[in-house]
Amino acid sequence: MRNLFLLILCLLALAGRGQETIDFKSRSKAIVVANGDLVSIKADTAYVLSYSSGQVVKQRRLELLRMRSINDSLESILISNTAKLRALKSLIDSLQKQAVADSISIASSFNHYIDKLTQINNRLEDENSSLQEIQTKQEQLLIEQENEINELQKKAKGVWWNGVKDKVAAFGGGVLVGAIIILLI
Repeated sequence: MRNLFLLILCLLALAGRGQETIDFKSRSKAIVVANGDLVSIKADTAYVLSYSSGQVVKQRRLELLRMRSINDSLESILISNTAKLRALKSLIDSLQKQAVADSISIASSFNHYIDKLTQINNRLEDENSSLQEIQTKQEQLLIEQENEINELQKKAKGVWWNGVKDKVAAFGGGVLVGAIIILLI
């Protein structure tokens, strides 16, 4: 069996010597060879593929190039979105700082207005108590004035009554003097 293998190998070697040898150099990208052609590889490395495998590799390479193009566009979108996110984060940070400053300002203003309103309320309470005192005094004066009016009315009635009495007495005296004069005459 071993002899048969050696014989076939020798026949193949002798058959190949009569054919043309194709060189694959380091600057060669690809060469097409037919069945039975001899190839001399003068580059560091080389890959040998069948035509159908080469077509599959070529198709895969095209798919990889298309995927790389998609990846590049996605990467540019990612870079753009990252820049937009950074700008948005910066804007949010700025707005947050402004909101904190505004809330501090509002709280300060609110406290200021609360203090002012407290002062106004205290002043109004003081004025209200003063007005209540004045009202109490006015009510007392009103009562005193009503009492004086009542007394003056009593005095006026007394004066009127005394006037009526004087008039009745004068009338009675006049009638009496008139009667005496008539009797004496």
